[in-house]
Amino acid sequence: MGEREFGWVPLKDVTLTNETATTETRPRAQGPFSRFEADLHLFGLKGSVFKCIETEDDVKVVYSFSYNGQLTSSRSSWGAELYENPQRDANGRIIRYGDDTPNDMDGEVDYHYITWRSDAPDYVESVNFSGPVCDVSEKYFYENNEKPYLITKIVQESGDYCPGGEITFTYLSFDDRGNWTRRLVVRKYKTEDGGTITEKATQNRVISYHK
Repeated sequence: MGEREFGWVPLKDVTLTNETATTETRPRAQGPFSRFEADLHLFGLKGSVFKCIETEDDVKVVYSFSYNGQLTSSRSSWGAELYENPQRDANGRIIRYGDDTPNDMDGEVDYHYITWRSDAPDYVESVNFSGPVCDVSEKYFYENNEKPYLITKIVQESGDYCPGGEITFTYLSFDDRGNWTRRLVVRKYKTEDGGTITEKATQNRVISYHK
């Protein structure tokens, strides 16, 4: 996806590193921004989102954001914090998250690592996970020219003991801010015998905004 679709323009942006602040020029999309716009794009959101409640069947995740768009909580219905201990780069983008507790299998700490696109710096390129059984890499695609912040497909590649596959998203409804409230998810996983397992589900979201 090229610069024209995202409308990148160089703007002055404040970059925070620990307790110091510097000023640099980096590309941002045209329109009103928040300091942590990348956090919103990580979940296919935009605007002054306060809370996003996402459900699929009996699974619920509540995402909460500060006024400037920073993710403050990602609590699941089973009590886990999904984006725990986030580590950020100099531009405020999450580049690593996960539980700091070593796992029981090999004693290593397992993290998710996020790579951001070079042509669209607030959009995810891939998320990689290295676990005790296998490594999983998820590559993100944004193919909706009218709403370029929407994730349309995730391609999963993995090791010998975890299934790779593909996840596609079809968006069914939106709120008046342009954020999706209902979408169809189709998951296709590869099997050991070379076949494919297909699962379909509907995800719903209730979104509230900062005033």
